[in-house]
Amino acid sequence: MSGPELARRVPTVPDHVDLDELEAEQRELARKVRIEDDLDDPETVAGFDVGYQGPRGFGALVVARLDDGTILETLETVTEVPMPYIPGLLAFRELPVLRELWPETTEDPDVLIVDGGGLIHPRRLGSASHAGVELDVPAIGVTKNLLLGEVHGSLADQGDVAEIVDDGERLGYAYRSCTRPNAKHPVYVSPGHRITAETSLEIVRGLCSGRSKLPDPVQAAHRAAARLKRYHDQVDR
Repeated sequence: MSGPELARRVPTVPDHVDLDELEAEQRELARKVRIEDDLDDPETVAGFDVGYQGPRGFGALVVARLDDGTILETLETVTEVPMPYIPGLLAFRELPVLRELWPETTEDPDVLIVDGGGLIHPRRLGSASHAGVELDVPAIGVTKNLLLGEVHGSLADQGDVAEIVDDGERLGYAYRSCTRPNAKHPVYVSPGHRITAETSLEIVRGLCSGRSKLPDPVQAAHRAAARLKRYHDQVDR
């Protein structure tokens, strides 16, 4: 990779961001992560996603029923986010937005799904794990990009599942969720907190209608966040 290419891909770390301190905080929080099923007949699930423009985050939280995916409520917010995107530290960028939305839900979601990692993280504390510990809720990470680990198994056909392994540890599953003929790439599912990899996969599979790669509540949150961002783009002109 050339110098200019590297400069474009590696973000500038602001003076107020102490990487060592944030990574130490992640290691401390990772000790609180519990990868075990701690769900009592869950009925509702919340999908979360954020879009960004400069220092602003446009967030959406979509709460739906687990059994049929019916959307129960959609919450949106615009929040100042001073933290830039830094690989491995995404939660510190996204959680300020989630903190704005989570207390406003009237449905008290039983499970949270975020567009990010859970155990699939170098310090075993992706966005889903960080959010799950902080909010004390069963949380699942689903992402379209694999941060680390290797996929062990075939993903030749829609519906195929393969383990994701890093240094001998199973972190989650790759799942080819989308039914579109040209959608060959999987999503990567990992437990975040208070849930196992198997149950995480089961829930995600039940919420993937096949129209997009991500589970329907997360995709709905993605669309809502994008609409919110477009609206503010027009207002700001």
